[in-house]
Amino acid sequence: MRLCNIGNQQPVELLHLVRTIESCLGKRADIRLIPMQPGDVYETQASVDRLKEVTGYSPHVSIEDGIRRFVAWYLAEYLPLGLAEPPQFPLPLPVQSDHQSAPASIAGEG
Repeated sequence: MRLCNIGNQQPVELLHLVRTIESCLGKRADIRLIPMQPGDVYETQASVDRLKEVTGYSPHVSIEDGIRRFVAWYLAEYLPLGLAEPPQFPLPLPVQSDHQSAPASIAGEG
């Protein structure tokens, strides 16, 4: 068995990811920015070299299209099951409106 990353090899800003999900759901997220935590990284990106080597496949779906497809799948599969609203757990996170850290990034693709 071989494990392979699947991504688009381009970093995506975390807030761009959140805004894209918001757009797909037609809802606004309750964003609470906090300082970087131990183990957080400023930027990551997937290397799909092994994936291409093993399968010949190179991902080509944009993050926006991948999120749109995922949200559509999620709503179609979970709304009928009554799982659309996850349990709410209060998180006592500090709200920091003037966040000074560099934006966190993620890599990925749908």
